[in-house]
Amino acid sequence: MAKPYPRKFLYEEQSYLGPHYLIELVENNRLNVQESSPCIPLLIEPHSYATPTEKQWAVFEKKLYSLELESLNQEGICDGTWIDIWITFKKRVKLSIHLGDTAKLRPLHLALNPLTKCSEYPRGLFAP
Repeated sequence: MAKPYPRKFLYEEQSYLGPHYLIELVENNRLNVQESSPCIPLLIEPHSYATPTEKQWAVFEKKLYSLELESLNQEGICDGTWIDIWITFKKRVKLSIHLGDTAKLRPLHLALNPLTKCSEYPRGLFAP
């Protein structure tokens, strides 16, 4: 039976005059988890890693496929939030989203949050 770990995991979110987030799969099925701001670049050598369990990966994969991410994209937005997603488990989810209403991201943030719990973010990157 295959492990529930993704083969590829990249989530990058940038908000106009707001926070920037990066969640990226690195060696040993760990996630590089970072938060920054528009004027401070993300770190090349991150210092914050999360290690999701097999169960957390499986739960996230199920939630990922149930979210209708394509419906979040809004045309004609000049400033707002940009998201790049490339996550591959059995199927690949790869898209770029541009939206003005970040409240629509709440279900996605709730799905991602358990994966991002680590020493730097004990409640997760998107904790309420």
